[in-house]
Amino acid sequence: VTGAVMATGNISTLDNAYLKIGTGDDLKVHHNGTSTYFNNDTGDLYLKCNSNDIYLQSVNDIFIRPEAGENGIKVIGNGAVELYHDNTKRLETTSYGLLSSHQVRINASNATAVGFSCGDAGTGFYNSGSNAIGYSANGTQKININSSGNFRFLDSVQAEFGSDNDLHIYHSSNENWIKADNGVLNFLCDNWVQFKN
Repeated sequence: VTGAVMATGNISTLDNAYLKIGTGDDLKVHHNGTSTYFNNDTGDLYLKCNSNDIYLQSVNDIFIRPEAGENGIKVIGNGAVELYHDNTKRLETTSYGLLSSHQVRINASNATAVGFSCGDAGTGFYNSGSNAIGYSANGTQKININSSGNFRFLDSVQAEFGSDNDLHIYHSSNENWIKADNGVLNFLCDNWVQFKN
């Protein structure tokens, strides 16, 4: 056939008969009686839509497998979406959210763009230095855990205890405070207590 071919009805082939496209039959489409195959032997294969969306739809599962048939992405019908690295599952969705089988790391974070947040970009945990974790509230660091594991409250940030925040411990400017707003402040020791200056 030379020129365009237009069919006003179906084009049918038998099982294992190929529809071949390209000068060297580079793209072959066939059905083997069980499954359908698109085989592209030359170059890349593009699925392109210039008007709207592309849907991959199945009544069961969808698998994306890169080199050597290794797992890349699994979309399980009525189940999880699984992400793989080098054929090893790293992350999946669950009925309660996300589950990771390995570490989850953030390349970069700071007090205004935290690495782990519960909804606010400037409130949560972030990398505040070498092997250190900071907690930021509204873009300002409030708490820090340094590389030695020391837990530090910044100036005027209080440790509060009790249902009504009855006991406060904090450092403000150049003064240190232990403040009891309700009840008696007791110091209890089985031996003896020293106060040193």
